[in-house]
Amino acid sequence: MLDAELGRVVSFLKTKGNYILWAAVVAALIAAIVMYVGRRYRDTRERLQAQYDQLMLSQGDPTVRPDDVLQGMKDLAAQYDDKRIGALASVHVGDLYAARATTAATEAERKSLQDQAAAYYARAAEAFPDQPMGIAKAHLGLAKLAEDRRDFKVAEAQYRAVLAMTDLAGYPVTAAAEQALKDLPALKEPVPMAATAPSTQPAETQPASRPAASAPPRATQPGATGKAGK
Repeated sequence: MLDAELGRVVSFLKTKGNYILWAAVVAALIAAIVMYVGRRYRDTRERLQAQYDQLMLSQGDPTVRPDDVLQGMKDLAAQYDDKRIGALASVHVGDLYAARATTAATEAERKSLQDQAAAYYARAAEAFPDQPMGIAKAHLGLAKLAEDRRDFKVAEAQYRAVLAMTDLAGYPVTAAAEQALKDLPALKEPVPMAATAPSTQPAETQPASRPAASAPPRATQPGATGKAGK
């Protein structure tokens, strides 16, 4: 029986051996490709993460030009190899433009910078819809832009959009949105403007003129009276 079974195996290998061999080769090739792609993807993600971290740290370095940081973040925002980095970089580009808008020389320049910031915030949500953290931070950025324009209805809607992302409950981004929503009513109040500059002291309590100081008595030397008498 054993001899019969071995005979069947030998016969099977003679007829199907080439197919089995080729199947083994193909399987090994597929495994090698998967390992190569996985390693390359991991290396790419590590490289992009290192670039992002370096750009974030270089913002406090006086030897690095702000325009270089901005361009580096734009490059990271344009790639799709790491969507998480792409979303975060898009938000950060928006933050950089929004910060520049606060020191713009003219109203036209300020509006242009705010529009560019809004475009990158929108990109974070549109280009990377599966990155909730980037989307939440984009909502915060759009809310701050709306506050600067005193469009508090839009700002409130953006903050509530963050709070509606229940998967991020407990994260700092949701805490920031919740606190900003609480502070929003105070921002809606008009800023009181004084009609005239207040005086430091009421007019009726201020003296009309300062009394002149009396001259100190002239010192008399001993014996001067006696000499005058003589």
